Amino acid sequence: MASVVDLFVRQVAGWSMNPLMSTGLVMNAVLMTSWKRRPAQEVLIPYDQESQYTSREWRDFLVGHQTRASMSRFGYCHDNPVAERFFSLLQTPRVNRIIYQDRNAARRDNFD
Repeated sequence: MASVVDLFVRQVAGWSMNPLMSTGLVMNAVLMTSWKRRPAQEVLIPYDQESQYTSREWRDFLVGHQTRASMSRFGYCHDNPVAERFFSLLQTPRVNRIIYQDRNAARRDNFD
């Protein structure tokens, strides 16, 4: 799962779920956010140094969607503490205690 958390209101503004951590996964989360929020000015997106965020496809996508990336040094765990907190809150009480029959069941449960 990839998510975009709006730091101003601290809510998930966009998300995407896919079996693979790919560039398309994160692009879909940003697209959902753009469609919902319709930003009037450039948006800053913090992220880490995983491969889906370092591809040319991702960089080109950001330029084409009025978005700028923010990434700190390798191994720095505080790149995006709000998103890290969101995933921690999602996984600990919810996902780690339930065995889902399939991905669709997990999607329905987590996004309800």
